[in-house]
Amino acid sequence: RYMQTIIDNVYEFNKQRDLIKDYDTKKEAALLLEEILELFENENPQETARQIIEQSAMTKTPKRRDAEHIDAYIDIVYIAIGSLIKKYNSVLPAGLQNRKRFIIAFISKAIDNVCIANAGKKGHLDEKGKWVKSSDFQEPFIPVTLQDLYENKRR
Repeated sequence: RYMQTIIDNVYEFNKQRDLIKDYDTKKEAALLLEEILELFENENPQETARQIIEQSAMTKTPKRRDAEHIDAYIDIVYIAIGSLIKKYNSVLPAGLQNRKRFIIAFISKAIDNVCIANAGKKGHLDEKGKWVKSSDFQEPFIPVTLQDLYENKRR
């Protein structure tokens, strides 16, 4: 149920911004790498990601079977969810009962808030085809404490 909602939200985001029509492996890899660079507080993750992809051995779009591309993206989603589980486990208080239930609740609320924020994201496509959010974008509320989990914030 939740996964269908997430997929629907992402589909609508891409459809409304006319991003679905063109698949480019290098562009998608740069978007993923940009998010990874944000974890390390890179000062300019978008430009750094594009440079890394352009300077890599990927001189052209890889010739792989569609199924291998799809498998790689699903593996990325699987790893990302595992990373979320581990991150929330690390911030929850020791000895918390029903830990799994809380972790799932935190991740669900965070995903809901990100989907809501992204649905309202205004902006424009840059020259490379990436959606650039407008300066008035309100970052989503990401719960990290038990108090956050029970507050009805949806920023």
